[in-house]
Amino acid sequence: MWKLLYVLCRNSGFFSLPVLSRFRDFVYARHLVAQGISVDSFVRIQKLHSSAAPSRIGSELHVGYGAVIDLTGGADIGDRVTVSEGARIFTHSHPVRRGPQDWRLNPITYSRLTIGDDAWIASNVVVLESVSRIGVGAIVSAGSVVTKDVADFEIIGGVPAKSLGKREVDAPLQL
Repeated sequence: MWKLLYVLCRNSGFFSLPVLSRFRDFVYARHLVAQGISVDSFVRIQKLHSSAAPSRIGSELHVGYGAVIDLTGGADIGDRVTVSEGARIFTHSHPVRRGPQDWRLNPITYSRLTIGDDAWIASNVVVLESVSRIGVGAIVSAGSVVTKDVADFEIIGGVPAKSLGKREVDAPLQL
């Protein structure tokens, strides 16, 4: 039942009405086993291909309008993570350098992704399957294409994304 409700909430703008948006968040939380999740309209958090890879989603995940988070290769998403509007996060790929002419016949490759607590993936970012870690408190600037791992508290941006500096935080959270 929760999967059906999830698909309905995911594919309908009807649940963006203020009175129904909390219900949408509740359905996502139940379906994904995540506490305090907040999602905008037309958000997809799912395995885009079948796999047995487990995923864990921390509390207070916020996902903006039209974002896609692929759980095919498995993902560990920390607490208080924000994935802004239009972001695309992939944990699988279709290798095409070698193989049959019909690239769809090539096997799918999977990669596990960890996103640390308090990370912010800004709008229209693309995170490719070559990334295995986005660090604690990291920020990925809008429109970036992430091809490599991101260190804790690092700010990155560009196509392909490169380091723009480090965040200076007063003190790490003590939870």
